[in-house]
Amino acid sequence: MDFKKILDIFKKNRSDFCGYLICAALSILGLIWILQLWRADIWIPFAYAGDALAMSSWVKGLIDNPWWYYNSYLGMPFGQEHFDFPLTSTIDLLILKTFGLVFQDFAAALNIFYIITFPLTAITSLYVFRKLGVATPLGIFGGLLYTYIPYHFFRGLPHIFFSSYYLLPLVVLIMIWMYEDKPIIFNFNTHSIELRNYYTLSSVVICGLLALYNIYYCFFACFFFLVVGVIKSIQRRSTLHLVTSLLLIGLIVSLLITSVFPVLLYQHEHGSNKEAAIRSPAESELYGLKITQLIIPIPGHRIPEFAEINRGYSSSAPLVTENYMSGLGLIGVVGFIFLILWVFVRYNGTSYPFLSVLQRKLDCLSTLNLSAVLLATIGGFSAIVAYGFFNQIRGYNRISIYIAFFAIATIVLLLDLVYKKYCFTKKRRILFVGLLCVLLIGGVLDQTSPAFVPDYESTQQQYLIDKNFIEKIEGIMPKNAMIFQLPYVPYPEHPPVYRMTDYEHIKGYLHSHQLRWSYGAMKGREAAQWQAAVTNKPVDEMIFLLSTAGFNGIYIDSYGYEDGGSHLISTASNILGTSPIISNNSRLYFFDMTEYNQQMKTSKMTQQDIHLAMNGWHGLENWAEIPTQWMTDKATLLIYSSTDHNVTINFQVVSFHRPRTLKIYANDQFVQQTAVPTSFVSVSIPIQLQKGENIIRLHVPEGAERPCDIPGSSSKDTRWLSVAVQNVTLVEAE
Repeated sequence: MDFKKILDIFKKNRSDFCGYLICAALSILGLIWILQLWRADIWIPFAYAGDALAMSSWVKGLIDNPWWYYNSYLGMPFGQEHFDFPLTSTIDLLILKTFGLVFQDFAAALNIFYIITFPLTAITSLYVFRKLGVATPLGIFGGLLYTYIPYHFFRGLPHIFFSSYYLLPLVVLIMIWMYEDKPIIFNFNTHSIELRNYYTLSSVVICGLLALYNIYYCFFACFFFLVVGVIKSIQRRSTLHLVTSLLLIGLIVSLLITSVFPVLLYQHEHGSNKEAAIRSPAESELYGLKITQLIIPIPGHRIPEFAEINRGYSSSAPLVTENYMSGLGLIGVVGFIFLILWVFVRYNGTSYPFLSVLQRKLDCLSTLNLSAVLLATIGGFSAIVAYGFFNQIRGYNRISIYIAFFAIATIVLLLDLVYKKYCFTKKRRILFVGLLCVLLIGGVLDQTSPAFVPDYESTQQQYLIDKNFIEKIEGIMPKNAMIFQLPYVPYPEHPPVYRMTDYEHIKGYLHSHQLRWSYGAMKGREAAQWQAAVTNKPVDEMIFLLSTAGFNGIYIDSYGYEDGGSHLISTASNILGTSPIISNNSRLYFFDMTEYNQQMKTSKMTQQDIHLAMNGWHGLENWAEIPTQWMTDKATLLIYSSTDHNVTINFQVVSFHRPRTLKIYANDQFVQQTAVPTSFVSVSIPIQLQKGENIIRLHVPEGAERPCDIPGSSSKDTRWLSVAVQNVTLVEAE
């Protein structure tokens, strides 16, 4: 290694290196002051409720398992398969896994990662401003303003993958290069291909990294690339810009698909799961962007009168959701309005000599800004996309972090123009930098709030209460003991159950090292449906089934019951013949099933350890007081058995509209084929059960039909139906 060359590079770029160091240091020092980090404990998460708990479980899962696909400590007795709710932020997940393995603690990994997103954002922003020719002091000014945008604090730990937006300035830089006809893939002047230049290589690397980043940021970037490509191709009367955009979009999409290929394989093998992440086109309106919220002061503003403006709007205006997080701050608002006005003053091609050096940059930023508003605003093009063909992207307000960069970059470019034109003496430069410092401090104060400071003391108190409770459980349970958690709460994304908010059950896993927990079974799959079916049984039967399934204890969150769990707790105590361990805040209860399980081992009842759960069926219907369920062309029955033995599955079945054939497979082995007419017939299927999980698959080769599609039918039923099943029972073989 030639250290002399490295030293020469450092000497040549010493001022830039110093600028980056100063920018990073200021971003951390400012964060310490804004969040009062001296009060925090790095080993306790800054946030400990709601989505922050889900995020914590994902990070701990990365520590305990090879990757996020499967967690062997959740979703018992089957384990948590996470393929139906994929995590696409691969770069951030790798960083979090590295931190987790180094610190061996999910809280420290999360907290430190959140902290470093601030200097990372400041550095990449400064880099982009320097590439745009901005002086270092102004680059630091813009980088810090963008780093401390309110969005960064509102998202915080609960939405850590949105808090991590340090790549976005680099993505915007590519768009500006394209607008300025920099040779990305093509030389737009000579119409030749150029693949080995700085602009092409940088663009490919940045887009490659973006593909392994937050899927929302990828989606918005692809939209912006398409806008730039179309606009420039029209201006230049050439398709090269559009082709360049499509190639970059293709790179992003292909790498994104590659990164989630295991997810696609899983869903191809097991079928899609529409229950895991339910998205409605209407949510594009519910979580759309509101221009008002870009402009008005942030919630909890330091100036009471400004805070009242936000409070008055938020308490009376409709559709105030997470879009309240999109505020730009006063400096950002000035940049945003300038970009809107720039569209109108430039519509006839008017040039402004004073701004000639910035004209194309401002043209690009104003185009991107306007396109973002047209796409994401409530009732904008996002609604057309959602209702037309793609509704999986719903939080269009999240495009505000791009808008924030467009606005701040505009202010930085304009101030840099003033700086270079008028500050040609040392005295003027010092005065300008002084005024810039005042403006920066004012901007940061305007964009941040005392409300951003987490309630460290309350969080720590609750965290330690839960930790102490779980440690007591782990102290009496054998290694890898399975704990069933009540009430049953579907995972992920579920409304509160009485006083119990979403993801509360995950706390058990967060504080344990060797225990395995029932919560976290993916809804819509066999594991979750088994759990739901078990908890719908009477308490004595439920406990028996849990025992035969291998559970060692029952964990009860009393907040999940209208009566505080008093009936369940007293009944369980009588059945198990033991008193529960109670958390210090009297919220959580734990029953040790050890003695009960020992009694069950000596009982003949263990030979009857059979329980049915269904997957791939439509909801229950009541036909002449008989519960009945329609299936599509494929469905499953799940039987959990504690022993190897033979049984017969009996049920009645009827075909929809026309006769069909029903094929039955047990544990991937073909068992029987039955002709099903349009009137009920009885079916008996001999099955050899294996100890553990047995999957019975039902398949109708002729496929399913929708009642609304049958000629002459007036039905509005859009379900796909093949056969209906009722009276499913198991009979022990003689």
